Formats: sequence, structure tokens, C-alpha cells
Amino acid sequence: MTDRFIEVSLDKRGVSCTARLLDDRAPLTCAAVWDALPLGGDVYHAKYARNEIYTLLPPFATREPPLENPTITPIPGDLCYFTFSDTQLGTSSYGYEETADHQGRQ
Repeated sequence: MTDRFIEVSLDKRGVSCTARLLDDRAPLTCAAVWDALPLGGDVYHAKYARNEIYTLLPPFATREPPLENPTITPIPGDLCYFTFSDTQLGTSSYGYEETADHQGRQ
């Protein structure tokens, strides 16, 4: 398979980078992201977790991909995909009301 690349941009900062999708390590996750492009949203700094930024997106895959190429400690340059189920963020104390897009999804 030919390598696939996506561009990740922080428009307000005027910066961007190119990321290679790891189709050989996470084929289902890469396919779900690729098929949903373009994606975008506000960016937040995970200042209490580590030196990382993230965006929140509504569910976009028909079915959530299985756990592929997992890590709990991304290294600089990593671009990660993760999701939460309705039971993990099932209460309004997390800011997710009953009408949130992820409710009722496994």
C-alpha cells in the first residue's frame, strides 16, 4: 500500500505539519480517519496531562475501530486517535448531556 499523509494545521497560529498514517499498524483506524476527512475543531491544551493538544470531534465512523497500536505515553510527533464510549462519559458532570452525539454508542 502507498503511504498516506494528512496535513494538520493550527490555523490561528499559522502553522501546519504533515503526518503519515500508520496503515500497517492501525489499518481500521487510519481508514476511518481518512474516509472522514476533512475534520476540524477547536484545539485545547492538555496542560494537566502532558505537553499535548487535542480537539473534540463528533463521532464520524460508522463503527468505532478496535484498539490498534495502543499507547498511553505518546511521544513528540505522535498523532493519536481515541474515543470515549457513552459509559465512560455518561454523566453531565463531564459536560456531556443526554443529547450528546456519543450517547448510546458503544
